[in-house]
Amino acid sequence: MRARASWTAATAIGARLIGARLIGARPIGAMLISALISSCSPHHTVEDPTPPIDLPDSYAQTAGDEEVAPESDLPDEWWLAFGDPELAYLVDEALRRNFQLGAAWARLEQAEAGVQGAASGWWPQISAQLDVSRRRQVVVFGALGQQEFEVNGLGISVPVSYEVDLWNRVGHSVSAGSLDVLAGRDDVEALAMTLVANVVETWLNLLQQRAARALLRDQLETNEVYEELVTLRFAHGLGTALDVYQQRQQVQATRAQLAQIEGAEAMARQQLAVLVGRSPGAFASGQIGQLPEPNTLPPLPPLPRTGIPSELLLRRPDVRAARHRVMAQDHRLGAAIADQFPQLRFNASVGLSNPSLENLLSSFVWSIASSLLAPALDGGRRAAEVRRNRAALRERLQTFAQTVLTAMLEVENALAQERQLAVQITSLEDQLAAARATLLESRRRYGEGLSDYLPVLTALGATQRTEQSILTARRQLLSQRVQLARALGGAWTAQLEAPRLPDPAPEIDDEQQ
Repeated sequence: MRARASWTAATAIGARLIGARLIGARPIGAMLISALISSCSPHHTVEDPTPPIDLPDSYAQTAGDEEVAPESDLPDEWWLAFGDPELAYLVDEALRRNFQLGAAWARLEQAEAGVQGAASGWWPQISAQLDVSRRRQVVVFGALGQQEFEVNGLGISVPVSYEVDLWNRVGHSVSAGSLDVLAGRDDVEALAMTLVANVVETWLNLLQQRAARALLRDQLETNEVYEELVTLRFAHGLGTALDVYQQRQQVQATRAQLAQIEGAEAMARQQLAVLVGRSPGAFASGQIGQLPEPNTLPPLPPLPRTGIPSELLLRRPDVRAARHRVMAQDHRLGAAIADQFPQLRFNASVGLSNPSLENLLSSFVWSIASSLLAPALDGGRRAAEVRRNRAALRERLQTFAQTVLTAMLEVENALAQERQLAVQITSLEDQLAAARATLLESRRRYGEGLSDYLPVLTALGATQRTEQSILTARRQLLSQRVQLARALGGAWTAQLEAPRLPDPAPEIDDEQQ
């Protein structure tokens, strides 16, 4: 209930912020007339739509044990919990320079311009018209014959037309556009959240490759020591050539893994450069600066508060965008319904008209008229438009519900995966301890001549594979924490501002025109 009330307040505030410029530019007369006839609107929109699903009181993976987080405790700039200033710098660069995010800002600007265009229906349409003509006219005087005249025409007029928004058609269109702007802003914030998650994931991937490279180098050194030992034993007749060949194969396999890791590290570095809006080789060429060289994964940040599923209506920008689009489509349906009703228009014109230029200023003319235009026969076009908008509203509502379900699923999956990965890491650590004990015992038996080299080779391979598996599992655990933070959303995106970029097509000044 608290989330719904907060949502209503947030939507109302957002709509006022978006429409403030339009209301300020709206004629006073238009506002008074619309206020008097607003009750005549044939369609009343739903101001607080809810998804057609039952939202649970808690997430299944938390089993209701977690307290509801107050708004001040919601995750905010969660990537700072990793404690790496270089990561914070990369995130800031991505939010400022990423081209996909820049394109989203441009789309938002287009939506804002569209709202201003729709609001022009509240204004009288005023034009300036200049008419210059010369025509030849034949007048027949019956039996007297006919006479030809050449008539000049010269006129200057200012025609004015205004449509009274009787059925709130223009109002619905402006409201729909304003809600589209809010949805566009939500799209920007959703893309920013995904972008930050991608930057953090790529940064973690880079650290994983470096950690794997350090691990493989240690394993390569160990394998080379074992190769020297079995070679020495073979030289003294205490081993077989098969032992040497098997250990050499282990050495070469580790070297192959090391080469693969170094290639993956280069790819992660290049992908990170592209995410921050630079060329793939920017780090290598020094355009951005050298990345630090840690060879370990960072510790797992604290678990954020998950809250309750209904809070996703506020914290997830993609959910907010879906809901705003439901409301916008509801207003478009209202505009389509209003278009079926008569339109009241006023037309007026003032100006000067005289065949003679010398007498033009003394020939003042004016006209005023009103008309009531009612649709009579349009082949069912308006009725079809109403049906189309009703179906579009149902589509938006279904999309809204699916978006909410997807958001809940992402949170549940991240919680479930994280819990299972923690169990998996514990099991792998126990497995590593057992593998190391097996390796020590097999080495002792091999050194005493109680067994051949195969048990040593098997235990060595199992130990090294388990070490690599632990590194991979820890990386996956960090990834699930990143995905959980992204799935929960947050309030930090509300502070985002569009970057100031050079205009590729600057406006032409009046003097240049």
